[in-house]
Amino acid sequence: MTLDLVQLGHAVREARKAAGLTQPELGAKLGISAVAVSQVEKARTAPALAKVAAIADALGVSIGVLFGDPLACAEHAVAQVRAEVRALGYDLALIPRERP
Repeated sequence: MTLDLVQLGHAVREARKAAGLTQPELGAKLGISAVAVSQVEKARTAPALAKVAAIADALGVSIGVLFGDPLACAEHAVAQVRAEVRALGYDLALIPRERP
């Protein structure tokens, strides 16, 4: 398996925006410059795995989401929907599950 820098950069950008962070804000959380964040997002540099883990942690996603793992992306999407439902004041236990 090879690292797809374009996919990684896109995922970092989308997760950063979803977290409501600017490039300078994410850079400050990571101890790197906004330019370095931009370089990752534009697929101009390959961050070390430890830095990818730090990026994922800062953005509240898993490494799998940043690498485009379909299962990790699906789990993240479900978690986001659950959080949004809770934010609306609904109890998830009261929502009936669909049956096949």
